[in-house]
Amino acid sequence: MQAGWRAGPAIIVAILLIQVAGIWWHIATSDQAAHETGLLFVLVATIILAQVLYIAEYVVNRHLSGDARLANDWLQLAMESGKTVAWDWDLKTGRDVWFGDLKTLFGLPASIYEGKVEDFRNRVHPDDRELVWRAVAQARQDRSIYRALFRVVWPDGTIRRASATGKFYYAPNGHPVRMLGVAVDITEISEVEEKLREYQEQLKGIVEAAMDAIIAVDDEQRIRVFNVAAEKMFGCQASDAIGAPLEQFVPERFRAAHREHVRAFGETGIPPSAKGGPESLWGLRSDGSEFPIETSVSVVTVGARKLFTVILRDVTERKRADDLLRESEERFRLMADATPVMLWMSDTDNRSQYINRAWLEFTGRPEEAELGHGWMEIVHPDDLNPLIDSYGQAIDRRESYQTEFRLRRHDGEYRWVLVVGAPRLATDGTYSGYIGSAVDVTEHKLATAIRSGLSRKLMDAQEKERAWIARELHDDVVQRMALLTIELDRLSQGLPRQSGELRIRINELSGRVTDLSKDIQAISHRLHSSKLEYLGIAAAAGAFCRELSEQQNAVTIAFTEEGVRRDVPKEVALALFRVLQEALTNAVKHAGVSHVNVALRGCEDAIELEVMDTGIGFDPGAALRTHGLGLVSMQERMNLVHGEFAIDSRAGAGTRVCARVPLAGADELAVEGLDEVSAT
Repeated sequence: MQAGWRAGPAIIVAILLIQVAGIWWHIATSDQAAHETGLLFVLVATIILAQVLYIAEYVVNRHLSGDARLANDWLQLAMESGKTVAWDWDLKTGRDVWFGDLKTLFGLPASIYEGKVEDFRNRVHPDDRELVWRAVAQARQDRSIYRALFRVVWPDGTIRRASATGKFYYAPNGHPVRMLGVAVDITEISEVEEKLREYQEQLKGIVEAAMDAIIAVDDEQRIRVFNVAAEKMFGCQASDAIGAPLEQFVPERFRAAHREHVRAFGETGIPPSAKGGPESLWGLRSDGSEFPIETSVSVVTVGARKLFTVILRDVTERKRADDLLRESEERFRLMADATPVMLWMSDTDNRSQYINRAWLEFTGRPEEAELGHGWMEIVHPDDLNPLIDSYGQAIDRRESYQTEFRLRRHDGEYRWVLVVGAPRLATDGTYSGYIGSAVDVTEHKLATAIRSGLSRKLMDAQEKERAWIARELHDDVVQRMALLTIELDRLSQGLPRQSGELRIRINELSGRVTDLSKDIQAISHRLHSSKLEYLGIAAAAGAFCRELSEQQNAVTIAFTEEGVRRDVPKEVALALFRVLQEALTNAVKHAGVSHVNVALRGCEDAIELEVMDTGIGFDPGAALRTHGLGLVSMQERMNLVHGEFAIDSRAGAGTRVCARVPLAGADELAVEGLDEVSAT
């Protein structure tokens, strides 16, 4: 463009020189042809140079127009990237021109808008208009720079925030004639600042509400933040602590170590505790008292400066609790090692974590061999899997459990131990593992087996005696009573007719003998039921209930039976029949009721007997301590067939007797009884 501007004057000068040369040539020569040739040359040269001048000017103007458009595009892009709007306000005419990023700030689709200043006023938020115009008036009056922050409202209600700066221009007479200015959209910046303020307020609230002391110090170890918890912990107001050195809250004996830790932390960023700092950290209150603390330190680098944030917790109570816990654990270990009972404790993964001295003396193995799952190595192989299943189910349900298994003693002998375990729960209910005891019950099991054998022998002998007596009563006494009845009848028939009174007397005696014979026969059936032997427990139980009900006119006995097998093992049937006899006899004699319910139920794996009345009830414990031989007998009979026996009775609430015998393995009871009897 500069070359174009220099070519214009040169071409004009050349045209003038050609015209001057043509005039001089016209004057200097008299040849008409030469004159015409010269004039033609001047004319052609002038036309050519004029065309060149025109073309040069056109090219120059085209370059200028392109540069202007490019500069305008650059300005528009710059204003849009900066979300900026400029304005030109003519105070005389009221004409107000806006240009720039009008879409972002005002929601206008154009890049230039021309209107009145009132159009701008109407777009300012109603609550901000007075503020904006007061700032405009102040800048106009003081000839100062206009600055204002305000909100802009779009036609659809969208609100944007703007920061404006402007300046008034004045005429020679001092009157303002024009105002130029720039407004920048700061909506996003304002939102970020608002969120930052909210975050700062939230952070301030968290710091002030924190239960732990929070202290921030600069790289000179001067306190910059001191929250409410820190005030309470150190007994010092924040106004007195801020600006003071942190060392004033560190006991004198720890200050040298504190400086070293701060220096190392500032250089490496590694907390002191990770580099082998003191085991115990201590704080110093304003009254001079020391107390144990727990700290967490973080550092933030801002430029060349560092800001340390320290969170402190007073652990006086926890340290005291830890000391008490250690003391309690020590006492527990002393007591546990002094007791002759084997004690153990497991963790949440069911691994043994503690065993007492009695356990080690029993096994003869070192402690490390018994911890974890090591103790399982000396469990009898036949008992290991059942043991794992039994206590595993209890542990899964967090329930107490009791089990027996064989454990190898230090001399190599396997001994039966009774293990009782209970879950350990913290005060908040958290599961911590199990604690329990183990007792050598080998002698007890032997004694129980011997007692069971003796009881079985006694019961067997009793049943044999019952059967012998029943046969004697039925085959001898009852028959003799029958003969006596016949003889009395013959005697009555042989008396003279005048002996009427004697005949009546003999008939009475005959009736008594008959009743006595029936009673003896009933006793025989109770001692040994042939129906039980040949028809089974259901038939025998039903017959006994009917007979007893007939004998006791004031008591009715309702018997129900459901699903009872006929081939119930003899030992099980006999045990249930004797329990039924004892329970019904007690109910008839002592309950004081007119009705008793008896139910006999069978299922796939067991048979159950229930005798229930609504009589006066009694205390089973007291009965066992006094005249409870019948209760003991029922319990013993159930034990012999591995059954369960229970009595539910309370004074005035009736009595319920329940017996349940598992049928699994019942077929081996007879063999087992014979083995126990022969072994003893």
